[in-house]
Amino acid sequence: MHFEDLSAYQYDLPKPLEGVMTVGWLSSSAPFQQGAVSQEFSVALKRLLITNRVNKTRGYHRCELCSVNEIYVCTGNKEKIRLGSAELWLRSERNQSIYAAPDLIWHYIFDHGYLPPVPFVDAVIESLAGINWNANEEARRLLDSAFL
Repeated sequence: MHFEDLSAYQYDLPKPLEGVMTVGWLSSSAPFQQGAVSQEFSVALKRLLITNRVNKTRGYHRCELCSVNEIYVCTGNKEKIRLGSAELWLRSERNQSIYAAPDLIWHYIFDHGYLPPVPFVDAVIESLAGINWNANEEARRLLDSAFL
């Protein structure tokens, strides 16, 4: 499923969520920005994949850009997370926005060279400061509000 970067989040909802923007919802039929990310970004994104995965599903979405069936990210201590069944939600204190990305964003960045938009990159790095924010609680509250 494809959404333009920084468009209003509306995945499987009757109306867009105000203040929540999509990042990294790629498709093989739409071009995307490419480039490199910093090591600091990589460390922060991996941490967020452990702490901020929300909206988990029972099945797995496959990458539309390649033929890899099962995609994992190693989190340390020989532990790994299978990607493709959740979203990563991140709040930026700087611009008071929430970014929603498929957890496959890790794969898109490091295997396909996807370069996320600067505000998202900045928010990921900003998260290293230890912002106290519960992604699951906020996602549930906002997602439920879309049906009211």
